[in-house]
Amino acid sequence: MTEDTSLDESNVLEKTGATEIQERRMSLLEKVKEGLRSDKRVFFAGEIIHRNYGADWLETVEIIVSPVEPIYDPNKLNDFMDSLAPDLPRSARDAARHSDEKSDFQLGKLYFDESLGSTRREIKIITTAIEQEALVRSGVQIGESHETEEQNLNRRTWVRVYPDTSSAQIMADYEKGVAEGTVEPDSKFSYMQHWFSSEQFKAIKRAGGSAGFRIPRLTKGN
Repeated sequence: MTEDTSLDESNVLEKTGATEIQERRMSLLEKVKEGLRSDKRVFFAGEIIHRNYGADWLETVEIIVSPVEPIYDPNKLNDFMDSLAPDLPRSARDAARHSDEKSDFQLGKLYFDESLGSTRREIKIITTAIEQEALVRSGVQIGESHETEEQNLNRRTWVRVYPDTSSAQIMADYEKGVAEGTVEPDSKFSYMQHWFSSEQFKAIKRAGGSAGFRIPRLTKGN
């Protein structure tokens, strides 16, 4: 007597189909975060979400990471950055740069762009004429017409790579505080979103992964 395995096969197919659908629905942002969090070499300091970021982006996400072990050489830091989430499509890349001890240390970052959807607007236009000939000469359609406007809804994710865990965590805490309205913006720390001055970088390097600088007491209400 043979067992009826059709139900078991059906369950397997349903589970497989559900898994495939779940994988298809996983956003590029989720894949980037999953890849970073699963990489034992990576320290994930935090993420900051900005909504309605200019005309082109419905939202942008800044992810701040660093190597677990400090890397202060820009070329080696670039090698580390380029090894992050290697199978995911990147839109652009900014390299870390530090030409000499007197120059600023420019931080590197990766760009990941994706579409979240689109909007379609159908506009009904009704034009009435007082001087019809003038309108016709100008190419104006008299009566009822329709226009369609389409707009892509996009998200950009930046992965910003700091040389050590301390600088990455300090900047993540500062930027999350500013975004949440608990910390007043400070020009010195806004500057460090993109680069360190030569003196700041020397202090960070001397600290060797400990706090080379601190966020001042900027919390509102204190």
